Amino acid sequence: MAAAILGGEALRRGGEGAGRCGDVSAAGAGGGDRGKSFEAAMGLHGGAGRGGEPEHSPCVSPQDPLTTLREHCEQTEKCAKARERLELCDARVSSRSQTEEQCTEELFDFLHARDHCVAHKLFTKLK
Repeated sequence: MAAAILGGEALRRGGEGAGRCGDVSAAGAGGGDRGKSFEAAMGLHGGAGRGGEPEHSPCVSPQDPLTTLREHCEQTEKCAKARERLELCDARVSSRSQTEEQCTEELFDFLHARDHCVAHKLFTKLK
């Protein structure tokens, strides 16, 4: 359970391969003539921009300071201990076939420790 919850961080960050430049999803690929005419109308295929110059969109994906700080704070001693308790609880619950334990307290302790660390550093990084 905890692995699924903690693994959700990758999903919040965009998952593997998501959001990279040049990636085209099935939903965003358009379809048939409609997609081509939209792309042509918007000048997405090297057409002239407002100034007559070809439009270039640099592949820059800004780094979210929140995720960076969370990753850093998870390495601190206090968060590492809380994460270890959460992982031990998860292993204990996973090893039993019938249990009502859900490791909620351990999860909240870990998230509280991580967010407490982040709270002291985040707002100095924001513009």
